[in-house]
Amino acid sequence: MQEKGLLSFCVVGYNHSEYAKSCIDAISSVQYPHKEIVILDDGSKDDSVVVINDLVKKLDFPVKTIFQENTGNVPANFNKVIDHASGEFIIMMSLDDVVCSENISSCIELLQSNKSIPFIASTSVVTINCNNKGTDEIVAPLKLDSIDNPSVDELLELEYSEFGAFYIQGAIWRRSVIECSGKFDEDILGDDIVLRTKVFRYLKSINNEDFILQKNPIIKYRRHENNLSKNYGRQVKIVCEYLDRYWPERESPKLLIDWIICAIGKNSFKDSLKFLASTPRSLNLLDNKLILKKIKNKFKKENSCFRYLFKKIKQGNEREIILFSCISIRYHVS
Repeated sequence: MQEKGLLSFCVVGYNHSEYAKSCIDAISSVQYPHKEIVILDDGSKDDSVVVINDLVKKLDFPVKTIFQENTGNVPANFNKVIDHASGEFIIMMSLDDVVCSENISSCIELLQSNKSIPFIASTSVVTINCNNKGTDEIVAPLKLDSIDNPSVDELLELEYSEFGAFYIQGAIWRRSVIECSGKFDEDILGDDIVLRTKVFRYLKSINNEDFILQKNPIIKYRRHENNLSKNYGRQVKIVCEYLDRYWPERESPKLLIDWIICAIGKNSFKDSLKFLASTPRSLNLLDNKLILKKIKNKFKKENSCFRYLFKKIKQGNEREIILFSCISIRYHVS
């Protein structure tokens, strides 16, 4: 059931106790009277539960809290807060981020004035540091900002080639669109990229291109050492799983090759082999000369004395890569 006009802030957190006050205070300052907050803590090891409970006692609008044992399943956690939310409109965010309260009310007015608008998203990405200082730093340039009046097909192409048209946290969503799209996939790691793709494909199926893109930011992103986006091996696995599920017929985009090479550089040789062997697509990419060169250089750097042996066997559609005479990786090429 959803309540007409209600704005639900759907917040997930893990070990974010030091940022909880900034997040909740910003939501409280949003000058839109019909709002609620749903907070899920995914089994934090810090004092998040105590901090959250103390903060929400002071709020003068509806609050729902969910405290659970750690799952590490971000998509499932977002699905759960959405299921517990009652709003017609939804903002999804992390407990370490801060909503731009001054830009929310005008967006809700637009959504209320036109029932066909599925979402309003920001093309601006603004960050803050651990001390709540705004830096106006761009996390990553969004190519969407350089496209005039993009179509749904262009948004989908950005998901495939750039792994993101915009950030899901930087948007206000009409709940019905998220529900009709099937929400998040809980059996793979990807969250934002999966949801956007499902929403865009749904909008394409009903011929709705009435979404609104704006410069004004909706969320300020917290940059700190524990950001999941800094786990480069995990990011590679997310993208490979996503491409295998939603773009199985298309080749791996150049950006994925660049990400893998970057991830190998930032991870140990052992960890690099782990994430390269984690999905069918990443296994297939072991044929890539640039990736193989990076692997060899990484091994040389970490092992000064070695005898390197690499052998690749092709038999029909079957492939086998033998590393150092002892590691065998087999995969199938369709």
